[in-house]
Amino acid sequence: MKIERNLNYDLMRLLGLVIIMVAHASPPAWLFQLRNFGTPLLVLGSGLTYALIFSKRKMDLKSFYAKRVKKLVIPVWFFLSFFFVFSYVVYSLGGGVELFSFREIVGSYALVGGIGFVWVFKIYLFLALITPFVLFYNKVIVSNIVYFSSIVLLYFLYELTYFSSREYLVGVVADFVDAFVFTLVPYALIYLYAFRLPFLNKRHVLFVAFLSLSVFLFMLCYKYVDTGLFVATQNFKYPPTLYYLSYAFFCVNILYLFVSGLIIPDGGFSRVLVWLSTNSLWIYLWHIFAFYVWKYLFPEPAGSFVLFAVKATFLFVVGIVLCIIQNRVVANVSAKSCFFKQNLSPLLSGMS
Repeated sequence: MKIERNLNYDLMRLLGLVIIMVAHASPPAWLFQLRNFGTPLLVLGSGLTYALIFSKRKMDLKSFYAKRVKKLVIPVWFFLSFFFVFSYVVYSLGGGVELFSFREIVGSYALVGGIGFVWVFKIYLFLALITPFVLFYNKVIVSNIVYFSSIVLLYFLYELTYFSSREYLVGVVADFVDAFVFTLVPYALIYLYAFRLPFLNKRHVLFVAFLSLSVFLFMLCYKYVDTGLFVATQNFKYPPTLYYLSYAFFCVNILYLFVSGLIIPDGGFSRVLVWLSTNSLWIYLWHIFAFYVWKYLFPEPAGSFVLFAVKATFLFVVGIVLCIIQNRVVANVSAKSCFFKQNLSPLLSGMS
């Protein structure tokens, strides 16, 4: 059974990526803080989308894992291969571009560290891997009270485990646990929350949002009194803990209410939205290319809002243009090669 596409969810996932991309355009500090909820929004939008997809469709576990993992990992490796080869060619021709270290290259392919952008795909891959378990949990726990209470309890245990383990985890072990356990667990809980979110009424979502805001403001005041400075939530993002998450959770719930209430009519805008959403991950990859082009050719904004706006526009436009060119090349090659059309075309086009 074909599930009708929810354009509001498409918009939420797209906004999540765009907000993350804004951070790479060197925004002023105040704007960087205001938009510091991109990853939770991305996770929430993905959860809403998967909940809709599998609301009336039975999951074939083997097929789901094979298709989703392949569609997330292989395109990133294609892009990284092109990107690193291009960088090496430019360097060899005397363009002044520094070569990336072996560690950066390996880390990029492993979606850990590296050039520092592809961690988004680690989040997507993690969400794909836990989707069958989340679907099962969502089905088994019928009561909303039990479902949401369990999420709160699991989060409490996460915070307790994280802070109580700090003195025992050091060095490489600490880095590994932070990257693959403590960074991912909170996003798994947001993902769980998203699967049941459509069943909450507006009043309940507002309550959750303003409870999160209250926690954030309390911690903000406490940290200000303690340090005499405004402490950015970014300092508590890796791994994400309560100060960062309380602000982000307020923002994503308010944005959910706003976006889910929009009526998106059929027509040109909806077609553009679907195209952007379908191609968003490739646009994200190509914006990495645009980021390094800017880095070596143009000055950094350094607090200038106008220069930031120009850089952000540059990253978005170049990402979209290169994605359009890629799609046309893929379409032309697919028309001439059945093997390419069947095996590679699906991986080198839309990745929603």
